[in-house]
Amino acid sequence: SQGAVAAFKFTAANGKALLEPAWLSRNMHLAEPAVIANGVVFSYGSGEDATQATADIGLSYNTAVNRAAHGSRAVLYALDARTGDELWSSGDQIATFNHFSSLAVANGRVYIGTYTSKERSQGIYRSELDVKTGQLSEPKLAAELANPTFLNISPNGKFLYAIGETADQGPKKDEGSITAYKIDPQSGNLTKLNSMTSGGGGGLGSGVAVRRDPGFGPAGRGSGG
Repeated sequence: SQGAVAAFKFTAANGKALLEPAWLSRNMHLAEPAVIANGVVFSYGSGEDATQATADIGLSYNTAVNRAAHGSRAVLYALDARTGDELWSSGDQIATFNHFSSLAVANGRVYIGTYTSKERSQGIYRSELDVKTGQLSEPKLAAELANPTFLNISPNGKFLYAIGETADQGPKKDEGSITAYKIDPQSGNLTKLNSMTSGGGGGLGSGVAVRRDPGFGPAGRGSGG
């Protein structure tokens, strides 16, 4: 197996909380964290070539060029939360792999980032959710952004925040970016509001957290590894 989603049931015995295996999903090429909405589990296999080093060139292998050359494609899945049965998959609709990313769900849509290239992918994509069947529409471009990874949506569902893993921002051109978008409630498309640097590390391994407190926005930090 290259990866999967595992579900567990909470039970109690002798006054202690226990976890019991419930189901294991189909194989996914490097399964990433899942999100749940309306009884449907959404996850994806990133399709990334996760090789960190090779015998001939060592750590020099670990570059975006090699990941793009040897990776496959990200595949988005919708699974029945009770059984793990596959309800839908994007198949070959996403043209490129993903890297250190996450899904975001809002207003009946699922958003996913992609590693970008001129020929294959342009940024953040969205799929419409059919709440009756759990199926998603063909992914469509919601906003152009270089290498969007972690995504998060504000509690009111009106804004989306994304990390851009580029290492070309900031005074030394070694930082990534955090970009805020307004979500169009009708189309689901994203309108850029503003962008700031991620504080180092090219955005690699960064995440975005959104607080519910009024006046607080996203927080992100690049780990550099």
